[in-house]
Amino acid sequence: MRFTRFASLVAAATTGMVLVAGCGGGDSSTASSSTTSSSSCAGDVGEYFSATTSAGEPEIRIPKLSGWTRISDFESEVARLTVADPSLTTEGYTANVVVSIEKSSMSGDAEFDRQMQGLDKSAVAGSVTRHDAASRCGYPSMLVDYQLQTPTPEQIVSTATSLVVSVPGEPTSTTVLVTVQTANPDDATYLDAKQKILNGVRVAA
Repeated sequence: MRFTRFASLVAAATTGMVLVAGCGGGDSSTASSSTTSSSSCAGDVGEYFSATTSAGEPEIRIPKLSGWTRISDFESEVARLTVADPSLTTEGYTANVVVSIEKSSMSGDAEFDRQMQGLDKSAVAGSVTRHDAASRCGYPSMLVDYQLQTPTPEQIVSTATSLVVSVPGEPTSTTVLVTVQTANPDDATYLDAKQKILNGVRVAA
């Protein structure tokens, strides 16, 4: 099965937050979100995709929805799980989810601020909305919406939502990012899938 420009999409997702944590950054607005960042991890329903992890790293799972397929060829040390739904393709851009892991000396709000500094540099100007902090599976979390210009000749603008979960640890903490992105953010099928995926993320250390 061929997933158009999928390698570029994974690059865009990982560059968006995980790989661009610099100093400084622009202002980001804050808002509430209709996507739940629930502290409860009980009541699992249906099947899940499991991210590839190493000893000492948290277990990460996302719901396995109909039509969404794992694309292991594009997974790496950073992108631990990549899935896509080829039926949700617009202008050659396939809706996808990328689960990333990053080690950090920071945790909680300090780590969220660090991630936002990188995102403010890489996202389309004025597109970043940081939602109220919450928790996921007992760990500090936040949601952020933003747009990215894909690294393709067509320079398609994708719309992304990332769930960021900070798992404290010693000597380093682990930052989990689950990014759902598309080139057609108003598609009802995509919006339903995005909400189910982000609400169903499970993290366990």
